[in-house]
Amino acid sequence: MDSHAIPDLDRAGLRRFGLVTGALLAALFGLLLPWIFGLKFPVWPWA
Repeated sequence: MDSHAIPDLDRAGLRRFGLVTGALLAALFGLLLPWIFGLKFPVWPWA
């Protein structure tokens, strides 16, 4: 039952996690949600 142990993350792993999480949130709120609701895409986050 212990075959799925969670590995310890080092600084590089935490940095990668933060960058991926930030990119996903930016894509979600900046691109996906405006596209779904038919709104104009915001320009200021990408400028």
